Amino acid sequence: MKRRPNVILVVLDTQRVDRLSCYGYSRETSPSLDQFAERAALFEQAISPAQWTIPAHVSMFTGQYPLLHQTVQSDRAIPPTLPTITEILRDHGYLTFAFCNNPLVGVLNNGIQRGFDRFYNYASFVPDVVPAPKVAPNPVARGVEAVRRGIAQVVHAIERQFGKSERLLALSQESFFVPFWSRLGNFKGDVIRSMRDVERYVRAFYPDSDETPFFMFINLMETHLPYWPALPFVRKYAQWVSRDKEARRFVSRFNTQAYRWATPIVQPLTEMELAAIQAMYDAEVAFQDHHLGRLFDTLDDLHAWDNTLVIVVADHGEGFGEHHYMGHAFTLFQEVVHVPLVVHFPGGEFAGRRIAEPVSTRRIFHTILEHAGIPSEDPLGTAEELSLRSTVQGRTPARERVISEAYSPTNFVSVIERRDPEILEPYKCLSLWRALYAGYDKLIAVDNAPDGLYDLRTDPLERRNLIQTSPKAGRLFDELHRFTAEQEHFAFEAAHAGTYRAEEEEEIRRRLRGLGYMD
Repeated sequence: MKRRPNVILVVLDTQRVDRLSCYGYSRETSPSLDQFAERAALFEQAISPAQWTIPAHVSMFTGQYPLLHQTVQSDRAIPPTLPTITEILRDHGYLTFAFCNNPLVGVLNNGIQRGFDRFYNYASFVPDVVPAPKVAPNPVARGVEAVRRGIAQVVHAIERQFGKSERLLALSQESFFVPFWSRLGNFKGDVIRSMRDVERYVRAFYPDSDETPFFMFINLMETHLPYWPALPFVRKYAQWVSRDKEARRFVSRFNTQAYRWATPIVQPLTEMELAAIQAMYDAEVAFQDHHLGRLFDTLDDLHAWDNTLVIVVADHGEGFGEHHYMGHAFTLFQEVVHVPLVVHFPGGEFAGRRIAEPVSTRRIFHTILEHAGIPSEDPLGTAEELSLRSTVQGRTPARERVISEAYSPTNFVSVIERRDPEILEPYKCLSLWRALYAGYDKLIAVDNAPDGLYDLRTDPLERRNLIQTSPKAGRLFDELHRFTAEQEHFAFEAAHAGTYRAEEEEEIRRRLRGLGYMD
């Protein structure tokens, strides 16, 4: 019988595709990922289904677009009728582990944690991390751990309120409060400790994986604001910032201005300010890549590549003021939804291949299912048809369309309403954005009306809007409309199917409570 592969999914949170050297960036920011790409397939036009963390992750974990899964706000959860890739793999005998550095994934009760045997969250005032190895059971240590877990439950409940309460979110945006939650609250987790723990787990569980394979999810968040990369990487990639008093002061100030991280830019950044942000971002990319290399080195040491599916992807990118937006809250321009996607197929199949065809990162779900030998119930095709492997082989799923959707985060919109309500309408912060990719053509619709058309082959930065002049606009908009109508039909059917039994959901909740991951 064919061995089922181990599966490692690495999400580089907020990673712009154009700041990676394997995607053509002039600076060598990602030597570890570059070497990995040589033994993997690199997708040149991978598109995230959504512009921010939660809906993008849920699409990868369920294989569905946001229109169907509807987990598009911080207070929503994956419907119980929609199983995650983790639950499916666990039900088919996989061990499931997570090492998460993003509080939106590791703290909020949005369903992404469902199905994990162990979910380690490094992004919290009280992180839930892999305990240090012990020589023998220690009653004192067990008592301390029990107290810590009790405190963690209380703290996590408070932290979850920041994802639900508009007032608490507004408070968190105040500059005096940002260092408190970003530093003391470990907002970006701990890339060093988490990757050390990843190495420990891979070394511990790989020897037995022929009989019991594992699924490992890793979220790294170094490239998210605020920027404070390790000093050696600042010296290499942003030394001028550390030497320039004005630039250094700007970065320090910007690191505390969380409100500016995601709002439209009314007053453009100066040339110096933009250069400083980009230099510090590059340093963060390189710092994170250095520690990501620890995983690849471990797989080398164990000779584990032959039977391991490794997927490295970003949930979304980051705006640096292009199109008048910072961050990743509202738009679907390329700097936000065009993401890196590099896949090592077991045995090194397709090593060194580069695939130009647009693909959705939702198909990571189907790719994992295909390699685990598990059928898919996706109405648009089988696991084999929707697997990224089929695209590498030159087969395009007949009914698949590559789309992205931006549902404005309502809690952050409320913060803008309090501070700058006049910018909401002009910058379309209240609007529903959708984009359709067809070859190198990209159509953007805002509130179900055509708004932008770009030829990404000749205009990758989306500076020339062809919506008024191209004869393709009407056809592409009709195609987008038909596809979204079909998705709405699937969503209605799924909502009324009830295929996921209530007792199964309660059993999952019981197990998660037993592990301390749910109240």
